[in-house]
Amino acid sequence: MKLVFIVAAILFVAPPAFAQADLNPSPTLNAERRSEQALPRKVVPFDPAHFDKYVGYYQLGPSTIFTVIRDGDHFFARLTGQINVEFFPESETKFFATVVRAQISFNTDGQGQVAELVLHQNGLEQHAPRITELNAKGIEAALVERVRANQPSP
Repeated sequence: MKLVFIVAAILFVAPPAFAQADLNPSPTLNAERRSEQALPRKVVPFDPAHFDKYVGYYQLGPSTIFTVIRDGDHFFARLTGQINVEFFPESETKFFATVVRAQISFNTDGQGQVAELVLHQNGLEQHAPRITELNAKGIEAALVERVRANQPSP
């Protein structure tokens, strides 16, 4: 049952106003993306040390953080309040999950620093800018406090 919950959380998180997202692609574009996202994936050789540049925090929504970690040769991402989901390399910048039909990719800025994570799922592409650990912990702590206080989302 947890896997269903993970899928629901990934599918229904609205991006923050500052994030770029294409939540209403044309039917043709949505169909093309769904088709591409549904293709079988193949793991490619990948030096685990290269994944370290992606490790960090990315803000997908006002109170939703993607936490990206490496554990040895394994790469994981998790959304706020969820369990780790393993991702496998299909290129130097794109990774796929096997427990949900989703991929993540990473974009860099002009200086070559990783600037954002992009979630590719359900025909959508949701951009999550990289944030500091301090900001991520603050956002997650505020969510915990809001839930504890039984306050609705703004």
